[in-house]
Amino acid sequence: MGRDLHYSIVPYFEKVLQDHSSVKMFQRIDSDTTDDHYVYRVERHNKIDVVVQLSDAYCFTDADYWSKSKCLDSGGVICIIKPEASDVFERKQINGKYIIIGKLNILMGALNKDDFWNYKPKDERN
Repeated sequence: MGRDLHYSIVPYFEKVLQDHSSVKMFQRIDSDTTDDHYVYRVERHNKIDVVVQLSDAYCFTDADYWSKSKCLDSGGVICIIKPEASDVFERKQINGKYIIIGKLNILMGALNKDDFWNYKPKDERN
């Protein structure tokens, strides 16, 4: 996982966050010198903050997961941001904290839930 993204993807992602009804504000929290990831803290209206890491993976693997940013140690979302990447939805629990892994549509839905880690894609809902 890293910063191998087309130059238009990060501004597009930020515009989508800005327009999301549950997002109060967001800020980049990664550091160009210490972290090889794009990471955001998303503050939501009347909900807990969510840490989001953008993934440049085409096909997300366990190696990508284990190379995640340290900013996700308390949970959050790994967003598979490349449009041509394969679809994925996973929920991992480490030390009582949850990380959701999915494409942009998964993140957008999860941001609407108080407990974002319990989000289920449309095709998994009963």
